[in-house]
Amino acid sequence: MPALTKIKDHHHTAKRVIVPILRDRERMETKPVDFLQWMTDNAKGEEAEKEFISTIQLKLSFAAIHTSAAAPTQQLYDLCARPEYIEPLRQEIEEVMAEHKGMMTKQSLKQLTKMDSFMKECQRFNPLLLVTFERIITVDYTLKDGFFIPAGTHIGVPTQAISMDPDIYSDPDTFDGFRFAKLRDSRHPNASRMIYAASNLESMAFGYGRHACPGRYFADCEIKIIMCYLLRNYDLKFAESVKERPRSLLAETQCLPNHEAKVLLRARAGPAGLGDGSTQT
Repeated sequence: MPALTKIKDHHHTAKRVIVPILRDRERMETKPVDFLQWMTDNAKGEEAEKEFISTIQLKLSFAAIHTSAAAPTQQLYDLCARPEYIEPLRQEIEEVMAEHKGMMTKQSLKQLTKMDSFMKECQRFNPLLLVTFERIITVDYTLKDGFFIPAGTHIGVPTQAISMDPDIYSDPDTFDGFRFAKLRDSRHPNASRMIYAASNLESMAFGYGRHACPGRYFADCEIKIIMCYLLRNYDLKFAESVKERPRSLLAETQCLPNHEAKVLLRARAGPAGLGDGSTQT
């Protein structure tokens, strides 16, 4: 199959690129501080082999890239379906950018509370995974309340169901892009738990506890930069053939953006825009 051949090619490329880097690092007195070095320092047994470490980098890339692409795609769909959010988000972006002299920094991104709220509401409706903490019970296990789980059972946490629980979120079936911004503005006692990258029992799209996604704060910044760039530089809407927000594709426990939907982008005029008026799909 062509797809499988491509996967093999990717593995060969990873080894060709990464193995020489690992050899060079063996001669360095001061090691770089990055994920590749962390893996090298902590690998044991067969996992310490350079070829193995190179293939793990592919898995890291896959986990980082497709998730960070899926989230802004879902957000674009929600913006096109609910264009009333576009201008308030643009206004917030321009105000924050002006305060920070046109620079996007970690601090300026934190100030995008409406953007953060919109992203979290999009995530609430269309998380990347419907179920998280998937595990296989390897031995018979009895919980404290006596509930018995036989070995071989697949378990998980219904993350998406929790995010639509009316006992946790008021009017959960209604999309309110600024839901979390309003709660934070009201000085809600749990305001810190309402950010996009939060990991708690009411919001487990990024996991929970020590197994929470370690890259969620990086992903938060990355996605905000993507959305800021698109909103500042493009007008956007669905193609005429799209009559409603595209339904996400459900595959086992995954919730993926519909890849057949078309979004039209037209460069905006003005200081923040690209300005040529071209339309792209």
